[in-house]
Amino acid sequence: MTSRERVKKVLNFEVPDRPAIDLGSTRMTGISAWIYRELKRRLGIKSDEVKVFDLSQMLAEVELQVLDRLRCDFVMLPMQSLKFELKYGDWKDYTFWDGQTFKVPSEFNPRVTEEGTLLIGDTPNWKKETRRMPKGCRYLDRIEYPDIKTVDFDISHIDKKDWVFSKPLSGEFLKTEENNAKILKQSTDKAIVSSGGISGAWGMPAGYGGVIGWGIKMALDPNHAKEYMMAEAEALSKRIKLYLEAVGNYIDIIVVSGTDFGAQKKEQFNPELFKEFFVPAWKIVTDTIHKFDDIKIFIHSCGCVKDLIPYFIDAGVDIYNPVQWSADNMDREELKKEFGNKIVFWGGAVNTQKTFPFGTPDEVRKEVRETINILGRDGGYVVNPVHNIQADVPVENIIALYETAKNYRYG
Repeated sequence: MTSRERVKKVLNFEVPDRPAIDLGSTRMTGISAWIYRELKRRLGIKSDEVKVFDLSQMLAEVELQVLDRLRCDFVMLPMQSLKFELKYGDWKDYTFWDGQTFKVPSEFNPRVTEEGTLLIGDTPNWKKETRRMPKGCRYLDRIEYPDIKTVDFDISHIDKKDWVFSKPLSGEFLKTEENNAKILKQSTDKAIVSSGGISGAWGMPAGYGGVIGWGIKMALDPNHAKEYMMAEAEALSKRIKLYLEAVGNYIDIIVVSGTDFGAQKKEQFNPELFKEFFVPAWKIVTDTIHKFDDIKIFIHSCGCVKDLIPYFIDAGVDIYNPVQWSADNMDREELKKEFGNKIVFWGGAVNTQKTFPFGTPDEVRKEVRETINILGRDGGYVVNPVHNIQADVPVENIIALYETAKNYRYG
């Protein structure tokens, strides 16, 4: 069975020969550059080169050689536009605080303090520093946050005349996406995942204070919130239609949101607000996507989101990631029983808060088998950890996860 055949069965709730497996097809299912090089060595891959395509999370681009060794079934369509408005494809060497040299986008030019902290802004020609990586840190963390006065509920308001939605996609961008997708389709049998046509944080309007701020805005100014979301969705629907007219014949999955709606204990705002505001807006976009045959819609949200999942389904979402079953109210058996034939679960193979970084390979194998037994029952499950593989996860545990998945057989 080819990867595409296997993935098609999984995404249509049919039982394949083994689970579909992912590493690195999205910005939420990848691996830290700081552990990726060691993984390559353990897999017997001689090349030491590591490309960092996401500098905020320091994520490595996972190469086809690695995907093949781990029997992964998905591949990322390379992102032309990267974080901090950097461009994909033109690489240079950069040596970080621990002496490791990675390939990074050529326009990455941080300021380095006497203490060794890297400082950058949100654009290549930045004047204001918004991200930092202190010596010893493995991320470019935010150093500025929106000014949310949550005590007195003074949330930002953007007048309708000042609304600015996604920039139009240029013909050059679309042509490059189409060419890259076509090459991938012809050169590999893996299912192709795209994040190129839509903002990864779509659904959380910029300038309103993030998830909490927008939750308050929906509650206190519902007319404005609803009008904004519907207008944004209409604009995004037009953008995504043009995008899929270019790449729709080649891709299998499209990522439409990476917003975290959940926290460890509960959802970040009342799920009824999601039903009222998000579902009708998202439906405008998902209906457009579903006009293109066989393209499935992927969203990511960490944390406790069980009470949101019915609304994800109503909104037209096909795939939910990462299934953080270590959060409250996220029992795997209950999730599979209630939603397992309505939405594909992608992730959650191992507890990444405990077992993956701190357990033994045998403990990892046990947990992976247990998760596949539950979430993979009757199809509809893709193996991946909960979110990106961090730098402190032992390579032995990474290999244990992927070996268990590739050797697992249904029936």
